[in-house]
Amino acid sequence: MSFARRQGMLFTEASAKTGEGVDLMFIELAEKIYLHPEFWDDNRFLHNRIRITQSPPSSGCSCSPFSS
Repeated sequence: MSFARRQGMLFTEASAKTGEGVDLMFIELAEKIYLHPEFWDDNRFLHNRIRITQSPPSSGCSCSPFSS
């Protein structure tokens, strides 16, 4: 928790097993995004998006370890 504070990061304890704290975590994250409009138009990650309208490569998936 102290590391997160020093870095200016959010920190929330949550359990994937019981679900405890998960709702609160998402609410806090949504509030943080809402209160900081500079996050809204961040285009840094646009080039990493997948376009569903594109056809798959004809030679197979180049990311597969089994492709030739």
